Amino acid sequence: MRVYLIAEKLKVSVADILRVAKKLGMRKKYAISNLTESQEEKIKALINKKNKKGAKKKLLADLKNSGKKPGSPVKKPPEEPVHKEVFIDTGPAIPARYNDETLVIMPRDPSCMFAYWEISRRIYGPLVLRVYELDDSGDRYYFDSDVDGLINNWYVKVPHPGRKYRAEIGYMSNGVFTRILSSNVIDVPSSSISDESDEDWMIVKEDLREIIKDSGLGKESRSSLRQAQSNTRLLFEILKKGKVAGSSSSLVKKK
Repeated sequence: MRVYLIAEKLKVSVADILRVAKKLGMRKKYAISNLTESQEEKIKALINKKNKKGAKKKLLADLKNSGKKPGSPVKKPPEEPVHKEVFIDTGPAIPARYNDETLVIMPRDPSCMFAYWEISRRIYGPLVLRVYELDDSGDRYYFDSDVDGLINNWYVKVPHPGRKYRAEIGYMSNGVFTRILSSNVIDVPSSSISDESDEDWMIVKEDLREIIKDSGLGKESRSSLRQAQSNTRLLFEILKKGKVAGSSSSLVKKK
């Protein structure tokens, strides 16, 4: 059997076989090609032993280069923490549509209101949002806002703050407005200070105690107590007339 076949059989390299055979003197006494099974096992054992010694030397050299002593425990690298995602059950997603027909308006500020709607029926023309201004007798006038049929909400500027408004949504066909839905009535807030000036105000009892305490009037002596009572009456008069500017106390309207 040729040497490379023996190497393949023993699963070692040809160089290892030749080195061990030379060490054992097999070239002089025997032909390598005529090795017996026991001789093959002996060669294989010597090669494995040689390889183990080589691996041990390599390990010792690596430990020496790394500055570690032989036999010292090898520290494992710290494991990276596993970040687990927190599951938050937010429930089912909010639907984009409820398959219901509705038109709702609400005030945003004294000059603007917000409207949203849902229409399930077929529309036969450009969509229009018609806004009515109301007074005690009913609708004063209206104005139209063209809206895109693909959206379902719109901001509308109102001409007069402090008035009542309602809205209708529909479509235009040959210049004629066809109503689809009507909205609720809203009160748009005023843009100015209230005209009411004849209101009576009182100070909250807890706030009065804090004012007396912070002013140093809460003394135990009789003279200080009389002074505190006098200052308290004066304070009530000032607060009633609204002459204290920048007061941080909470004022409550009398019912």
